[in-house]
Parts: sequence; C-alpha cells; structure tokens
Amino acid sequence: MLPKNYAIRPGSRLLVTGASGYIASHVVNILLQLGYFVRGTVRTEKPWLDKFFADRYPKDRYESVIVPAMEEEDAFEKHMKDVASDTTLRPEPDTWNDGVLKAAWSEAVPLEKKPYIVYAAAKTAAERQAWSWVAENQPGFDFNVVVPNINFGRLLTPNVPAPSMRMTRNILHGDSKAINTFPLKWFVDVEDDARIHVAALLDPTVKLKRIFAFAAPQN
Repeated sequence: MLPKNYAIRPGSRLLVTGASGYIASHVVNILLQLGYFVRGTVRTEKPWLDKFFADRYPKDRYESVIVPAMEEEDAFEKHMKDVASDTTLRPEPDTWNDGVLKAAWSEAVPLEKKPYIVYAAAKTAAERQAWSWVAENQPGFDFNVVVPNINFGRLLTPNVPAPSMRMTRNILHGDSKAINTFPLKWFVDVEDDARIHVAALLDPTVKLKRIFAFAAPQN
C-alpha cells in the first residue's frame, strides 16, 4: 500500500498507549519508520525508551507522556490533543472466549493456573466493554481490534528488564518455566504482530474488523 493511500497522512501525530511494552514498542518503531510523529504513554519515566528512539530518529519524532493510573477518568484526554487516529470494530458474536470468564470465578481451577486465567479473563472483559461502548456511543472514529496469540521474537532493548518482555528474555536464557506457564497454542512473531496493528490503523479498507494474529503452533 502506497503512503498516499494511508488512512492517516504520514507526518501526523499518533498516540500509542503502553509504549514501553513488548508489542507496543515495535508498533512505535514501525510508525516512526513510516514517518509519523508518535506520542507514547508510559506509567513511569522510561529513559531507555526515549533514548532508543532518539538515537534512531530525528529529534521530536517521539515523545513519552506519563499516565500513572489509566483507570482514572479522562486519564488520556489531555494527551489526545493534536493527535490523529482512525480505527473501528464490529465484533463477531461467536468469537468470544466465554469459557475463560467462567473459569476465572471457578473454584475448580487449580490455584497455579489462576493468574493466567484471570489475565485472559480481564482481556476478554475489557475488549467486550470497549465494543459495548462503541455500539452505545457511535463515536466519530473507526475502531479495529487486533487479537494476537502469544508473542515471541526480537527485543528492541534486550538489556532492559521491562515486565512484558520478561518471558522472551527468560526463554533466551534457557528458562523453560516461561514456556510451561502457558498451555501449548499458537504464536506470532512480535514484529509481525506490530505490523498487523499498524495495518489495522492505516489501511482504509480495514473497518469494523476483529483481526486474529497467529503464525504457527508452539511446541
């Protein structure tokens, strides 16, 4: 797709939440490569993130803003000023993971599996709430959703102990516990996942979509 056909003109400023995360940091990197200005939200100061992008891109192309508690009302509002963004969604009713919501409350689930189950349930509940909000409020922007399976692949900053990158780092150091924590399923390369996120944002033909990202089974 040619830049002239992007839904958002290169040179615009985009907001990426959780910019220091494993997937989001790659999303930011791709957007900067494409010529966008990026404002990334972080919970606390991340000087290593600012340095990584400052060393590779022109000055002022990337900026971090701190959102310490995203659950607070209007936590992101002031950071949305002068930001361009266009995405949309219409959920498919048969693709919900209703089982994980029930499992999160079930006393029959082994205690050691609870953290993973609760994490997955939180993702499902949050996404469903987002769809409900869009359906009720009919906002004037498009809203696509990317649903990736487990991510592996390159760390932008291998020596930085960011929590969302811990599992991949542990695997590279031979820690099998990182794999055993999760049931066998499909995986996707983190850079491919980031490309899908960017495509969902910039491709004007992608509207009202829930996009699944996976490449092959892990074993």
